[in-house]
Amino acid sequence: MKSALSYFLAARQCEIGELERLAASSSVVAVTGRFTHALQRERGISDIFLASRGERFAAARLEQIPQCELLQAEVLASFETLASDADNMRNARLLNRIAVVLDGLPRLRRRHSPATCSCRCSLAPT
Repeated sequence: MKSALSYFLAARQCEIGELERLAASSSVVAVTGRFTHALQRERGISDIFLASRGERFAAARLEQIPQCELLQAEVLASFETLASDADNMRNARLLNRIAVVLDGLPRLRRRHSPATCSCRCSLAPT
């Protein structure tokens, strides 16, 4: 027969596990927020770049893209942490959709050059 102390310890271990999962989720939220902000900045820079037919913000765009790529790698690494946790596998569909979008970013960037695209073209779905 187990003592009350063993149940107390089991409850504490469960609480610790929950707090560790919360910390991991918070980390994912933080890096995803930074990535989203960087992508929004890239989008704004790209809008001006395209509207000016490549005359404005070309250097800023070339600086912003690697920053987004670095943050994208951090996001993917944080998703690996989530994906390895069996309790978080209920997020599999969401992670899959995000992966598809992230996989398409390089193609979208190539497609949006002033030589091949206008502002109107940039609004069209890929």
